[in-house]
Amino acid sequence: MIRWQASSLDLEALATSQCEELIEAIRRRHAELLVSVREQRCRKQQTVSDTLADCTQLLHRTTGLLQFGVEVLKEPDPTAFLLVRNSFTPNSPDVYVRPCLVRAVEVRVDA
Repeated sequence: MIRWQASSLDLEALATSQCEELIEAIRRRHAELLVSVREQRCRKQQTVSDTLADCTQLLHRTTGLLQFGVEVLKEPDPTAFLLVRNSFTPNSPDVYVRPCLVRAVEVRVDA
């Protein structure tokens, strides 16, 4: 075989080998990125779920407090309100609901 043909074949084999290595590296990175995207999606779904549960709980507590307040205001005796007015002050942790920290969540629905 002529020397330049052997050199050409070696160069072709080297190029093919390097391209295959590059393709394999891209496939590995692609798989890593897919795993990362799936994990992020799961974390964001959990965040949305947790935030929804927190807000639902806060809504239930607030609704109960409002209903309680309406019933107290219906009482004909003003002293009844004075007896329970501490329930409506922020210093009473058992009835007063502290606002929860609602995390900013961006929800996108792809059509």
